[in-house]
Amino acid sequence: MPYIRTLRDAMTQETFFLENRTGRQFSRIVAALAWPHGIAQGCVIVLGEIRGRPAVLNVHNHVHVLNEYRSGDVADLVDMAVRLYEDWSASCVITPGDDRRVVFLDAANDDLRRERRRRIRITDPQVWNGSGERVLPFYLGILQQRIVGEKTLFFGTDCTAASETQRLGSEDVDRRMTDYPGAAALLWAVAEMDLNRRRGEAREHLGPADRLGGY
Repeated sequence: MPYIRTLRDAMTQETFFLENRTGRQFSRIVAALAWPHGIAQGCVIVLGEIRGRPAVLNVHNHVHVLNEYRSGDVADLVDMAVRLYEDWSASCVITPGDDRRVVFLDAANDDLRRERRRRIRITDPQVWNGSGERVLPFYLGILQQRIVGEKTLFFGTDCTAASETQRLGSEDVDRRMTDYPGAAALLWAVAEMDLNRRRGEAREHLGPADRLGGY
C-alpha cells in the first residue's frame, strides 16, 4: 500500500507528497541503494524533504529518513528498492551505474515496462568518480552541514545507516564508499537532496533497452 499521496498545489501548481499516516507534506522524495560488500549488508534508504521554503537564505528545509531496508541478498534488495520506489513515489534511485549489479535493476525495469508500471529512474551519486575512492570527506562535509548547529536531518529510530556513518573514523576516509553500504546510501541520498535542486529530475543511468531506444 502506498505510504503517500501525490497532490498538486492549487496556487503554484507544484506537485507535493502527503504522507498518509502522519499528514506530513514533502516536496521531494529520493531513494538510494548501496549493494552488499563482504559481510556488510546492502541498504535501500528513502529520504523526504519537508515542503515549504526556508525563512532564511541558505537554511535547509528539514529532511527525514522515511524508510530503510538492509539485506545481504541482491535479489531481495532489488525487490525492496522497487517496492519502496513505488510506495513512496520517489523521484529516483541513486546508485552507481558502473556497478555490474545494476543489471538487476535494468531487469526489474524490463518487468515494470511490461506491466505498464512506472520504471525506476536510476541515477549516479553526485560527483561520482567511478570508484568511490577519496570522496567520503566530500559527502561527510555535506552531512555535517545538516547535523551540526541547527539540525535539519532527522534519522528517526533505529536507523542503521546513521549508526554506520557515525562510526566512520579518519582511517576510513580514503577507502571506497561502497565498503560501507549503509553510510553510502544515506550520504548519496542527502547529497542528492542538497546538490540537485531540480525537483523531480534525475541524471539517469541508461539501461540496455534505453540505449537501444527500446523504452
